[in-house]
Amino acid sequence: MKKSILSLIVLLIGSNVFSSGLTPSEVVADFNDAANEYDMERYVYHFSEGTVNEFVDFFESLYQMRERKEFEQLTGMQIEEFLEYSDTEKLVIIFEGIAESEEEFEVAVDIEILSESIDGDNSTVIILRDDDEEEEEEEIHLVLENDEWKLDYTGE
Repeated sequence: MKKSILSLIVLLIGSNVFSSGLTPSEVVADFNDAANEYDMERYVYHFSEGTVNEFVDFFESLYQMRERKEFEQLTGMQIEEFLEYSDTEKLVIIFEGIAESEEEFEVAVDIEILSESIDGDNSTVIILRDDDEEEEEEEIHLVLENDEWKLDYTGE
């Protein structure tokens, strides 16, 4: 079952279904909607390649420290099987496991887009986050990859 779902993810990613032609602000809004809807395929799709790699490296170091059984419960598969997937697929599997195990996926908040600036292949979108406890302005950095805007958390 997981393999057929992941095959669909790869197909969707390859066909640019999620963000083809979207502005940086639209990508940020869709990313937030994906988090609020627990749509991890769409959520991960909006990450830059560098961001995906950093997340996967972080999670790989975690599962190497965790007990095998705990990791297999989170992902629904053995580590050897997990390692056969692409980094994007790995990240979807991990976020799906986290979202299923948490009462509320902690990135789900209401946002308001305040501004957008584009400088070549880089963009900054400023949002107002409202997580019911406080409102806070935040800068979201995006990079242009394969003619699509992607959220970039690499700090580069």
